[in-house]
Amino acid sequence: MAANPPDPITEILTHRANISQNIAGIRIFLDHSTFVTDDPHISNLFDSANASLDTIIQYADELRNIIEDKNNNEVRLEGLLDDAFNREEYLRQELNNTRASILGIRRTYEDAFANEVRRRQYWEGLAQNTQIQLANIQAQLVNSQIQLTNVQRERDESRRNAHRLLQRYNTETERSRRRANGIIQQARAWRGQFLNCRNHGQNLQNQVNNLNQQIIALQNNPPVIHQPIMAGYAPKKFRGVSGELGLETEVLKSVTTLRRPELGRANARTRVRIHGIFESLLEDDARDWYETHIKGKNWECENIRNNLGVANLGAVNAMNNGAITAVNANQFVGRALVQHGVVGVTGANFIPGHTVWDEDWTIAGGRPTDLAVSNPNANNGGTIVAPGIRIG
Repeated sequence: MAANPPDPITEILTHRANISQNIAGIRIFLDHSTFVTDDPHISNLFDSANASLDTIIQYADELRNIIEDKNNNEVRLEGLLDDAFNREEYLRQELNNTRASILGIRRTYEDAFANEVRRRQYWEGLAQNTQIQLANIQAQLVNSQIQLTNVQRERDESRRNAHRLLQRYNTETERSRRRANGIIQQARAWRGQFLNCRNHGQNLQNQVNNLNQQIIALQNNPPVIHQPIMAGYAPKKFRGVSGELGLETEVLKSVTTLRRPELGRANARTRVRIHGIFESLLEDDARDWYETHIKGKNWECENIRNNLGVANLGAVNAMNNGAITAVNANQFVGRALVQHGVVGVTGANFIPGHTVWDEDWTIAGGRPTDLAVSNPNANNGGTIVAPGIRIG
């Protein structure tokens, strides 16, 4: 391992001490003796001093070199320091710029955050206002639905009232039409009866004249006696023309012939025969009217609803006063409603007892219909509709 070089300053200080000692020795020597130029001790002292000075000069040169190196190093260090300072200034400037950028970015972010907060507050306010508006709209919708329900209820009630009024109008119109037709038919019947009576009077007069002539002939000629023979007569035909009478009589004769009184109503087979006889009596307009308005129809009681609690019209006819008054009044309309309020009313006041021809259905509002059968206990809000129209 190489030895460390001696320190120039230490060496200079050491040799300086030697020089000082040598000079002090020379002074002492000079103070105590006479001057001798060739004294060896003085020569040694001077040599030693010169050697020390040479050493000092040597080390001084080295120190100067060191100082120069140090100065160079200082210059270099100063350059480095200048570079470092410049770099520091640059870095400080960059730091300031970065700080300014960061501050700018921070302000930008703060502004953006503030804008975001304002936007959020705006949207929250808008959302709250929207929710309030939505709640108001929902409330308005509920009110509109309630109003719509009320309007629909009023519309339905108006429709029901209009339907009831229309039914009443149609019923009254039909009744008026039937009443007018009845009056017209009655007038035609009276006119026919008048014509028949007049013709009958003429026929009677003719018969009287014929009888008078026969009496005169019998007086002049004796009669010839023949054996009596029974003859059958075909029933009279009805064509629906004005003045025709006798249809009721012919039907009554047919029913009386086919039905035994002790059995009450005719059975199904006999009823079919009665219908056949009745249809055979009709021709032309009368038959067309029968097939269009009567045949194959059901029988509706338009003034009585089907919530009476009994199975058929016969059971309604058999209801006593207590059973009738127990039925709600809203099951009757028109003349049936008026009849329902009469004291002592029974089912027979609404549904007439069974006869062949003479039955009054005006209170019940009986009429032919194409409606389906609806028994008195159907309880569906409709009218009573009996199956078929029968004779006998």
